[in-house]
Amino acid sequence: MGLDASVRCNCIREGKARQHPFPEVLIDDDASPYLELWASAAQRRIHAEWVPQSCEHGGFRTQYLLGNVP
Repeated sequence: MGLDASVRCNCIREGKARQHPFPEVLIDDDASPYLELWASAAQRRIHAEWVPQSCEHGGFRTQYLLGNVP
């Protein structure tokens, strides 16, 4: 099992990211952007494809593999 650390960028919150395909169901809090509970399965699939392409950072400022647990 690996232990990872990451820091999300704030491009979505600051309006620097590409336009979200469903802004009416997008929630961007401190953890990561996600959709309202009532969003459809199709909207969730498109959202999952959009996040890594939303900005030049792919949604993250930095990511590190801290180690492995034997």
